[in-house]
Amino acid sequence: MKIRTRGPLNAVVTPPGSKSITNRALLLAALADGPTTLHGVLDAEDTQIMLNALRTLGLNVVHDPQRQQVEVGGGVFPNENAEIYVGNSGTSARFLTAVLCFANGNYRLHGKPRMHERPIRDLVDALHQLGADVHCENGDCPPVRINGVRKTNSSATVSGALSSQYLSALLMAAPLATEQGEVEIRLAGELVSVPYVEMTLAMIRSFGVDVVTENNFSYIVAPLSFLY
Repeated sequence: MKIRTRGPLNAVVTPPGSKSITNRALLLAALADGPTTLHGVLDAEDTQIMLNALRTLGLNVVHDPQRQQVEVGGGVFPNENAEIYVGNSGTSARFLTAVLCFANGNYRLHGKPRMHERPIRDLVDALHQLGADVHCENGDCPPVRINGVRKTNSSATVSGALSSQYLSALLMAAPLATEQGEVEIRLAGELVSVPYVEMTLAMIRSFGVDVVTENNFSYIVAPLSFLY
Protein backbone atom coordinates (compact mmCIF):
# COMPACT_ATOMS: atom_id res chain seq x y z
CA MET A 1 0.00 0.00 0.00
CA LYS A 2 1.25 3.48 -0.92
CA ILE A 3 0.50 6.45 1.32
CA ARG A 4 0.64 9.89 -0.28
CA THR A 5 1.05 12.95 1.90
CA ARG A 6 0.33 16.58 1.05
CA GLY A 7 3.16 17.98 3.11
CA PRO A 8 5.96 17.10 5.51
CA LEU A 9 5.21 14.04 7.65
CA ASN A 10 6.23 13.97 11.31
CA ALA A 11 5.33 10.58 12.75
CA VAL A 12 6.58 7.60 14.72
CA VAL A 13 5.85 4.18 13.26
CA THR A 14 6.18 1.04 15.38
CA PRO A 15 6.28 -2.15 13.31
CA PRO A 16 4.81 -5.32 14.76
CA GLY A 17 7.09 -7.66 16.66
CA SER A 18 8.68 -10.73 15.15
CA LYS A 19 7.39 -14.25 15.82
CA SER A 20 10.90 -15.67 15.46
CA ILE A 21 12.42 -13.17 17.87
CA THR A 22 9.53 -13.34 20.33
CA ASN A 23 9.55 -17.12 20.76
CA ARG A 24 13.32 -17.19 21.19
CA ALA A 25 13.15 -14.34 23.71
CA LEU A 26 10.37 -16.00 25.70
CA LEU A 27 12.30 -19.23 26.08
CA LEU A 28 15.58 -17.51 26.88
CA ALA A 29 13.78 -15.41 29.50
CA ALA A 30 12.48 -18.65 31.03
CA LEU A 31 16.09 -19.85 31.39
CA ALA A 32 17.44 -16.56 32.71
CA ASP A 33 18.29 -15.93 36.36
CA GLY A 34 15.19 -14.23 37.73
CA PRO A 35 12.37 -12.32 36.03
CA THR A 36 12.82 -10.71 32.62
CA THR A 37 10.62 -8.05 31.01
CA LEU A 38 10.38 -8.21 27.23
CA HIS A 39 9.18 -5.29 25.12
CA GLY A 40 7.85 -5.26 21.57
CA VAL A 41 6.61 -8.84 21.69
CA LEU A 42 4.31 -10.11 18.97
CA ASP A 43 0.85 -11.29 20.00
CA ALA A 44 0.15 -14.14 17.57
CA GLU A 45 -0.95 -17.79 17.66
CA ASP A 46 2.59 -19.18 17.79
CA THR A 47 3.68 -16.82 20.54
CA GLN A 48 0.53 -17.54 22.55
CA ILE A 49 1.39 -21.24 22.30
CA MET A 50 4.85 -20.56 23.74
CA LEU A 51 3.40 -18.36 26.49
CA ASN A 52 0.91 -21.06 27.46
CA ALA A 53 3.66 -23.69 27.41
CA LEU A 54 5.72 -21.65 29.88
CA ARG A 55 2.67 -21.29 32.12
CA THR A 56 2.10 -25.05 31.91
CA LEU A 57 5.69 -25.50 33.07
CA GLY A 58 4.83 -23.47 36.16
CA LEU A 59 6.45 -20.15 35.31
CA ASN A 60 4.89 -16.84 36.23
CA VAL A 61 4.06 -15.12 32.94
CA VAL A 62 2.35 -11.72 32.75
CA HIS A 63 1.33 -10.67 29.24
CA ASP A 64 0.16 -7.16 28.37
CA PRO A 65 -0.72 -7.29 24.66
CA GLN A 66 -1.69 -3.61 24.55
CA ARG A 67 1.81 -2.57 25.59
CA GLN A 68 3.44 -5.45 23.68
CA GLN A 69 5.11 -6.49 26.92
CA VAL A 70 5.70 -9.79 28.70
CA GLU A 71 7.26 -10.47 32.08
CA VAL A 72 8.63 -13.98 32.54
CA GLY A 73 9.97 -15.41 35.79
CA GLY A 74 12.89 -17.67 34.90
CA GLY A 75 15.68 -19.91 36.15
CA VAL A 76 13.91 -23.25 36.60
CA PHE A 77 10.71 -24.98 35.53
CA PRO A 78 8.66 -25.51 38.71
CA ASN A 79 6.39 -28.11 37.11
CA GLU A 80 8.49 -31.20 36.44
CA ASN A 81 5.64 -33.25 34.95
CA ALA A 82 3.64 -31.70 32.15
CA GLU A 83 1.70 -32.30 28.95
CA ILE A 84 2.53 -29.39 26.66
CA TYR A 85 0.41 -28.42 23.67
CA VAL A 86 2.38 -26.91 20.79
CA GLY A 87 -0.39 -26.63 18.20
CA ASN A 88 1.25 -26.31 14.80
CA SER A 89 4.05 -24.06 16.06
CA GLY A 90 7.34 -25.41 14.75
CA THR A 91 9.48 -23.05 16.84
CA SER A 92 7.65 -24.02 20.03
CA ALA A 93 7.90 -27.77 19.32
CA ARG A 94 11.56 -27.76 18.39
CA PHE A 95 12.85 -25.24 20.93
CA LEU A 96 10.93 -26.75 23.85
CA THR A 97 11.91 -30.31 22.91
CA ALA A 98 15.60 -29.41 23.11
CA VAL A 99 15.43 -27.36 26.32
CA LEU A 100 13.18 -29.74 28.25
CA CYS A 101 15.59 -32.62 27.61
CA PHE A 102 17.84 -30.99 30.24
CA ALA A 103 15.23 -29.73 32.68
CA ASN A 104 14.95 -32.56 35.23
CA GLY A 105 11.36 -33.51 34.47
CA ASN A 106 9.05 -35.77 32.52
CA TYR A 107 7.28 -34.11 29.63
CA ARG A 108 5.14 -34.90 26.62
CA LEU A 109 4.81 -32.48 23.71
CA HIS A 110 1.89 -32.84 21.34
CA GLY A 111 0.02 -30.66 18.86
CA LYS A 112 -2.40 -30.53 15.99
CA PRO A 113 -2.61 -33.51 13.60
CA ARG A 114 -0.43 -31.63 11.09
CA MET A 115 2.29 -31.24 13.74
CA HIS A 116 2.30 -35.01 14.18
CA GLU A 117 3.29 -35.30 10.50
CA ARG A 118 6.30 -32.96 10.74
CA PRO A 119 9.60 -34.86 11.22
CA ILE A 120 11.78 -33.94 14.16
CA ARG A 121 14.17 -36.92 13.95
CA ASP A 122 17.34 -34.94 13.14
CA LEU A 123 16.91 -32.89 16.30
CA VAL A 124 16.10 -35.97 18.43
CA ASP A 125 19.18 -37.78 17.08
CA ALA A 126 21.40 -34.81 18.00
CA LEU A 127 19.85 -34.68 21.47
CA HIS A 128 20.62 -38.39 21.90
CA GLN A 129 24.28 -37.56 21.21
CA LEU A 130 24.16 -35.18 24.18
CA GLY A 131 22.77 -37.98 26.35
CA ALA A 132 19.12 -36.92 26.29
CA ASP A 133 16.33 -39.42 27.00
CA VAL A 134 13.79 -38.44 24.33
CA HIS A 135 11.79 -40.34 21.75
CA CYS A 136 9.06 -39.78 19.18
CA GLU A 137 5.76 -41.62 19.59
CA ASN A 138 4.96 -41.36 15.89
CA GLY A 139 7.98 -42.63 13.98
CA ASP A 140 10.11 -39.56 13.20
CA CYS A 141 7.39 -37.10 14.27
CA PRO A 142 5.74 -35.79 17.45
CA PRO A 143 4.26 -36.43 19.94
CA VAL A 144 7.57 -36.41 21.81
CA ARG A 145 8.23 -37.91 25.25
CA ILE A 146 11.10 -36.56 27.35
CA ASN A 147 12.74 -37.74 30.56
CA GLY A 148 14.92 -34.76 31.41
CA VAL A 149 18.53 -35.33 32.45
CA ARG A 150 21.38 -33.04 33.50
CA LYS A 151 24.48 -35.23 33.19
CA THR A 152 25.23 -35.18 29.49
CA ASN A 153 27.89 -35.56 26.86
CA SER A 154 29.84 -32.52 25.71
CA SER A 155 29.23 -32.49 21.95
CA ALA A 156 26.72 -33.25 19.22
CA THR A 157 26.49 -32.93 15.45
CA VAL A 158 23.35 -31.84 13.62
CA SER A 159 22.48 -31.37 9.96
CA GLY A 160 21.53 -27.87 8.87
CA ALA A 161 20.14 -28.93 5.51
CA LEU A 162 16.47 -29.28 6.48
CA SER A 163 15.91 -26.53 9.03
CA SER A 164 18.03 -24.01 10.90
CA GLN A 165 15.61 -24.40 13.83
CA TYR A 166 17.31 -27.64 14.87
CA LEU A 167 20.63 -25.84 15.34
CA SER A 168 18.92 -22.90 17.03
CA ALA A 169 17.14 -25.29 19.41
CA LEU A 170 20.42 -26.97 20.37
CA LEU A 171 22.17 -23.64 20.86
CA MET A 172 19.46 -22.46 23.26
CA ALA A 173 19.47 -25.77 25.14
CA ALA A 174 23.26 -26.10 25.35
CA PRO A 175 23.75 -23.72 28.33
CA LEU A 176 21.38 -25.92 30.31
CA ALA A 177 22.81 -29.20 29.06
CA THR A 178 25.92 -29.77 31.13
CA GLU A 179 27.33 -29.56 34.60
CA GLN A 180 30.80 -30.33 33.29
CA GLY A 181 31.59 -27.24 31.21
CA GLU A 182 31.19 -26.15 27.62
CA VAL A 183 29.07 -27.91 25.00
CA GLU A 184 30.13 -28.02 21.37
CA ILE A 185 27.45 -28.15 18.68
CA ARG A 186 28.87 -29.09 15.28
CA LEU A 187 27.14 -28.51 11.97
CA ALA A 188 27.14 -31.20 9.28
CA GLY A 189 26.85 -29.87 5.73
CA GLU A 190 25.45 -26.57 4.53
CA LEU A 191 23.11 -24.52 6.69
CA VAL A 192 19.81 -23.18 5.40
CA SER A 193 18.44 -19.88 6.74
CA VAL A 194 21.77 -18.61 8.10
CA PRO A 195 20.25 -15.28 9.31
CA TYR A 196 17.98 -17.15 11.76
CA VAL A 197 20.98 -18.83 13.39
CA GLU A 198 22.76 -15.48 13.56
CA MET A 199 19.64 -14.12 15.26
CA THR A 200 19.73 -16.96 17.78
CA LEU A 201 23.40 -16.39 18.55
CA ALA A 202 22.87 -12.66 19.04
CA MET A 203 19.96 -13.27 21.39
CA ILE A 204 21.77 -15.92 23.44
CA ARG A 205 24.67 -13.53 23.88
CA SER A 206 22.29 -10.71 24.85
CA PHE A 207 21.14 -12.92 27.75
CA GLY A 208 24.73 -13.25 28.94
CA VAL A 209 25.72 -16.65 27.54
CA ASP A 210 29.20 -16.98 26.06
CA VAL A 211 29.20 -18.58 22.59
CA VAL A 212 32.33 -19.03 20.46
CA THR A 213 31.82 -19.69 16.75
CA GLU A 214 34.49 -21.46 14.74
CA ASN A 215 34.17 -21.14 10.95
CA ASN A 216 30.35 -21.30 11.22
CA PHE A 217 30.60 -25.09 11.60
CA SER A 218 31.26 -25.35 15.33
CA TYR A 219 29.60 -23.53 18.21
CA ILE A 220 31.04 -23.76 21.73
CA VAL A 221 28.49 -22.73 24.37
CA ALA A 222 29.19 -22.02 28.03
CA PRO A 223 26.86 -23.36 30.75
CA LEU A 224 24.41 -21.35 32.85
CA SER A 225 26.61 -21.02 35.92
CA PHE A 226 23.81 -19.86 38.25
CA LEU A 227 22.12 -23.28 38.00
CA TYR A 228 25.04 -25.18 39.56
